[in-house]
Amino acid sequence: MPGRRFTVFPGPQDSRFAVLICYEASFPGLVREFTRRGAEVLVNISNDGWFGDSAARRQHLLMVRMRAIENDRWILRATNDGITSVVDPDGRVEAFEGGRRAVYHARYGLRNSRTFYTLAGDWAALAAVGISLFLVIRSKLVV
Repeated sequence: MPGRRFTVFPGPQDSRFAVLICYEASFPGLVREFTRRGAEVLVNISNDGWFGDSAARRQHLLMVRMRAIENDRWILRATNDGITSVVDPDGRVEAFEGGRRAVYHARYGLRNSRTFYTLAGDWAALAAVGISLFLVIRSKLVV
């Protein structure tokens, strides 16, 4: 059953974090809403083991990386057999390949900034598509 609330949890030293389960990190609007509600760091837990050695493991990480950049947030990512990583707000990735059990001490930061994307969402991209369609239709009518 899908969740009904966006829960932002209290963390150490008065910080706030949100948890993204598996492919929830692929949905920009979902991640943006957690950020808007005060998450200062994002945690992504994922079962990537079923991807095997396919490119899907890296593609999943690339989606997470984009969410970090869009929202200016650190994302701590733990996978069972995928690519466990720390992604900084600029999209830099410190990754640990799966396939072995280990404990990693990861450094990360807290952010409470708001990017244009966090505030506005997809309206700028949608407006660009609308303007492009308008110009294409207009050019066909003018000819």
